[in-house]
Amino acid sequence: MAKVLIIDDELETLEIHKTYLQAEHEVFMFQSGAEALDQMTKIAPDIILLDIEMPFKTGIEATAIIKRQLPRTRVVFLTAYDRFEYAVGALRSGGDDYLLKPTPEADLRDLLHK
Repeated sequence: MAKVLIIDDELETLEIHKTYLQAEHEVFMFQSGAEALDQMTKIAPDIILLDIEMPFKTGIEATAIIKRQLPRTRVVFLTAYDRFEYAVGALRSGGDDYLLKPTPEADLRDLLHK
């Protein structure tokens, strides 16, 4: 069972992804990037799913912090933005994957089984 931390400022998105994953994984959710970054070392997640556009810090800025503090944690961006420059920035910041929202349940399950 993997520990999955989901960071998204949209409560509906958090709830949908939690529903998809909670049967097979331990899921933690945060609407605030600041709160998630504060708690992540205590949680020590295996994977972090995060939105690219959030208040406080963008997902790209947060990934740089995540990778410094938890270098083995995989980071996957979930975003509604289909912009090349976002995808490049996400990967350059240390992100491991980039999925578009709405993300089908099968895509999330496949990602976590890799």
